[in-house]
Amino acid sequence: MFLPLLLFLQSSALPTLDEVKLRDCLKLVRADAKSGIVSANEWAREQPSGKNRYFADICLASGYARDGKYSQSADRFAEAARAAEKAGDLGAAKLWAQAGGAALSAGQTDDALGYIETALRSGKLLPGERIDTLIDRARAYVASDRLDSAMTDLAEIRRTAPNLGQGWLLSATLARRMGDLAAAQGFIKTAGALYASDPAVALEAGNIAAAAGAYDIAREQWQQTVKIAPGSPQSATAKALLEQLAAIDAEQAKVTAAAKAEAAAREPQSR
Repeated sequence: MFLPLLLFLQSSALPTLDEVKLRDCLKLVRADAKSGIVSANEWAREQPSGKNRYFADICLASGYARDGKYSQSADRFAEAARAAEKAGDLGAAKLWAQAGGAALSAGQTDDALGYIETALRSGKLLPGERIDTLIDRARAYVASDRLDSAMTDLAEIRRTAPNLGQGWLLSATLARRMGDLAAAQGFIKTAGALYASDPAVALEAGNIAAAAGAYDIAREQWQQTVKIAPGSPQSATAKALLEQLAAIDAEQAKVTAAAKAEAAAREPQSR
């Protein structure tokens, strides 16, 4: 969610003092978010107005995001985006996109969609930035239960960035949620070809297999998830699913054994 130093790199001219301050402030945020927030607030108080006043907001928004304060981050990114537009800054679209990403992380779906739409309408996002923003919009659509709209965005991502495994993975997950297991299996196969050692891909492959009733394949995929990244969140989820599957298998074994015992008891005893 950190703003690349677009303002610093837009021209070959020597950077201004404010551009250097922004670079240094973002560097501090990456090293220590809380110290970066303090520094950005001090900068904002020292420069309450002026052409580049929003530079401090960019750093402050980045610090809040790094510190997990996503609602505050979204507010500051949006404020910086408005100021950047007034200043004719080409980075304004990226700031709107970052505001949307922060709002999405904060669970503020309506705000997220508003900011993201503003970024996309501008037509000023770079190709990679547009893809990232479409991914965020697809996630916001899912959070709003607008699944068809989310799949439309994911289709564009698959078309324009076919080598991006994340697009195929998200498509597979959404297709499974929508009950289209055939499409989900096709999407996850492509994701697996692109991201062969990604625990998220293995986990979702197991989820899709389980949804299709292929529990042996699901077990293999979840075991592979644990093997790929033992300490990851995906591994923790896979372990829980494996435990559930083991419990189901154990219960089924009991039922089968009881049925066999009952059948044996009903058979005539030999004399």
